[in-house]
Amino acid sequence: MKDIEQLKSLWKSLFGDTEAFISLFFHEVVRDENIRVLEEKGRILSALYMLPYPFRIWNQEVTASYISGAGTLPEAQGRGLMRRLLIDSFKEMERRQIPLSILIPAEPWLYGFYEKSGYATVFTYNQQVYPPKERSLL
Repeated sequence: MKDIEQLKSLWKSLFGDTEAFISLFFHEVVRDENIRVLEEKGRILSALYMLPYPFRIWNQEVTASYISGAGTLPEAQGRGLMRRLLIDSFKEMERRQIPLSILIPAEPWLYGFYEKSGYATVFTYNQQVYPPKERSLL
């Protein structure tokens, strides 16, 4: 079993989510076999979560691995740790015969980072807000 308290602390420091969300995520979503970590001297420096995700392609369901919570402590960044974790996750997906890996970069600059590890942008989106129309009650 991975050090869940250390992983929760890493998550909170990187993403700033609430304790309630973090507890729910680790209790309901994360399974030990889907956690990938790199550590030094017992301290987790980098982690990602390979969440099983059923994906429908051309009327066929394919199990994908949704990469979530990928992050490295600021003082350990620039050492290639995340790239190593991604390569490790690709090998594990191959072992499990999972043909598809997906992720949604949280920041625009991450698109370039993930492209270097083999990901490609397959769709984009833009957000539009439609104000509600005034309705007469008569």
